[in-house]
Amino acid sequence: MATAANDAFNLAKAIEALRVTRELDVNLSGLKSLHEAIRQPGRKGWQHLLSYLRVSPTCTELCNIWEAQTTVKDPRVFSQLLLLIADFLAAKPPPEQGKQPARSPSTSDHGRDRNNGSNAVVLATPLASDLSLVGTAQQLLITQALGRRLKSLYHLLGSDQQLLSNTALQLLAAIAAHSGLAARDLAAAFDWSLPALARISRPPKERPASEAGATQQKQKQRSSRDDAAWDKPNVLSRPRRAMFVRLCRALLENADHATLARLLPLRALTGALLHHVAADPPRHVLETLLLLSRRVLAPVRPGGSNSAAASAAAALPPRLRAEPFGDSALAQLAEVAASSDAPAITPAVAEGDAVATAAEAALEVLVMLCTDPANGLVTDGPSVQSPTGAPQYGPGVKRVLRMMSRLRPLDHVRHARLLNEVANRCPWLAAEFASSLPYDLQPVPTSRWVAAMTLATRLTTAAVVAPSPLLDRLAMVATGNGNATVAPPPVESAAVRAHLRCCMPAALSKAVLSRGVQHNRSVVQALTLDALAAMMRNVEPLIAAAAAMAGNLTWAQFHRRLCGAVRARLPDLQTILALHSYLEKKDCVMAEAGPDGSSRPEKAAASSFRGTASGRAKDGGAAKIQDVDENGDLKMDEQDNQDGEEQEQEEEQEEEEEEERAVEPAGKDSSGGKDKKAGVLTAAVFGVATAAEPSRVRLAVLVRLLDVIACYCRLLPDAAVDAHFDAVRLVPPDVLALDAQHQAALVGVLAAAQETASGPSLLTPVPSTRVITTPGTFAAIAAPLSTALVLPLLRLLTRA
Repeated sequence: MATAANDAFNLAKAIEALRVTRELDVNLSGLKSLHEAIRQPGRKGWQHLLSYLRVSPTCTELCNIWEAQTTVKDPRVFSQLLLLIADFLAAKPPPEQGKQPARSPSTSDHGRDRNNGSNAVVLATPLASDLSLVGTAQQLLITQALGRRLKSLYHLLGSDQQLLSNTALQLLAAIAAHSGLAARDLAAAFDWSLPALARISRPPKERPASEAGATQQKQKQRSSRDDAAWDKPNVLSRPRRAMFVRLCRALLENADHATLARLLPLRALTGALLHHVAADPPRHVLETLLLLSRRVLAPVRPGGSNSAAASAAAALPPRLRAEPFGDSALAQLAEVAASSDAPAITPAVAEGDAVATAAEAALEVLVMLCTDPANGLVTDGPSVQSPTGAPQYGPGVKRVLRMMSRLRPLDHVRHARLLNEVANRCPWLAAEFASSLPYDLQPVPTSRWVAAMTLATRLTTAAVVAPSPLLDRLAMVATGNGNATVAPPPVESAAVRAHLRCCMPAALSKAVLSRGVQHNRSVVQALTLDALAAMMRNVEPLIAAAAAMAGNLTWAQFHRRLCGAVRARLPDLQTILALHSYLEKKDCVMAEAGPDGSSRPEKAAASSFRGTASGRAKDGGAAKIQDVDENGDLKMDEQDNQDGEEQEQEEEQEEEEEEERAVEPAGKDSSGGKDKKAGVLTAAVFGVATAAEPSRVRLAVLVRLLDVIACYCRLLPDAAVDAHFDAVRLVPPDVLALDAQHQAALVGVLAAAQETASGPSLLTPVPSTRVITTPGTFAAIAAPLSTALVLPLLRLLTRA
């Protein structure tokens, strides 16, 4: 042949060398010569392959060499043989050979059509025959590899030599990538319990974690080296992990839904693919995650770019989709998501762009797993019930909760985004996670505490819209018009405790909330009040449902004990009222300040503030105002007659001050750095426009505070009675001169107090299909309100 002569490839000599199986050097030279010939690009390599197959259609020489090597096992000849067979299986006709010649414009269309038709027949016939010849030979080689020669592949995979194991993986990957039928035969014939697979799937060596000492620059350099090693032209020099990942991708890409159902439960394949995915180069991590999203996970939109892959994924049941994502796989995905906080850039150009893109893909996969019940890990709600009535969760939900507890949202942006997505799309799961938050929420005015408190409030707020088996049970009882034969669940029962644990997380304890309310920073006060309001809104539907049945003695006792349990988890109302008194008097002090910013003796003004709060707080003492500093910040403490408790409180304040000083950079002015950081935190919580004006900051805190007081009046009237609460005292003389937000908050408190006093409608639950709004009757806790005070506010709101 002319092509062979031009390329200096002697087919007859190569075949002669292939037939000499006992002469290893000669045999090796023949394999190399044929291998180099068929690897030539374009039409040349295809023609060399056809020339060999026309002489030996069944590849007799290659089969004989394989037979001889089962006993000789020469690593050079064996590896070269398997690489040659792998290239045989990957051979495809050049694209230009199948194209029809372009028609040139002509006036004699009939003759041109007749000539083109005859040429088309001439071109199509050799193409079909060549494809048939190559396809038959490839099928014979696949049958040979998956039949008699499969044990020799097992031996190569278990070899300590990377040369032999890589050649076996290359051949298996070529079989899997050949066709869907070949992938199905490989999945059925291969022994996936082979111990060698666990060793092959591991990275070459253990790498230190990012926080274990490796700098970011060293990580980028190592990632670049790994990426280059995975993409080396010589497959024998690639890591074995790279060849294993290539085999897994080829199987998942070409398998139909029946083969996928066989492959996904295989921990040695799909589990090993994900157990070390965080150690793979970013570009390969991205390819793996995109493949899993397309072929395994439920499609987000029915009309995707790859309809065949979407239909195969849709045919999988949720149980099979969840099989590859065990605890180790979820931990690896979370580690990939934490590898970069930079925004994803598509297409990725630099190495950092690839890391960010891979992290974004890992986040998307985690969101799909944690929020979509079609992917098998989570469900639509806590449907599994225990005999005690408490919700129980399946293994998939427990797996997700374990992964969520190991996230670091305070350190990594995408971990925080994942928890926010869970709160938006799956509120019951967010509420269950909030019941055991692993964060320290002791009030410290730092950026980490602000982030932690904001996240805790966001997760706690999700409980108000989450489905609850306990509320559903109470709603069913209420629909029977208060059937007295149905007893309420005990407050100490598992169902009630589980519901209260989700609505009022243990991390937001009474001590944490009390200290946050009594803190001298507006940022801490505002976030604590937000969390407190979220907790009270969560328990409001349960208390409303119990109040709807309070006409029965048994249900009345249940309601009373439930309110007691809720009250024991919240700060005393006297503490809340002390903060309100301080905020109002602080406005008076700031208003009386001179042009130079200094007021007349603030110490004297502060002394008049003392003793505002009366009564004993449930959490250890009555709140009182100690002092007002030069900046107008509040210094509050808890009055206690026991010297031991006073000393403990002082030690806690000293520790808090030490933590604040530890945040300041070394060598900088502490006062200037503290003011700057306080301004940044204030702007993050209240907004830049509000943070610029201290009066607006105090107004924002005061509005939150009045909302909490209104919740106390509606939910816990006994607490208001014990605190001797009088809503009229909250209304200043110049009420119409107040801000509209302040007036609306006051109207809310007055309405809640008036409802409690008159008894027509104590509770106004949040809108929900599970809440029953039957009126309840309770004792009055406030004096009758003056119409002259209430009507101006109502007129103002009516005009608005």
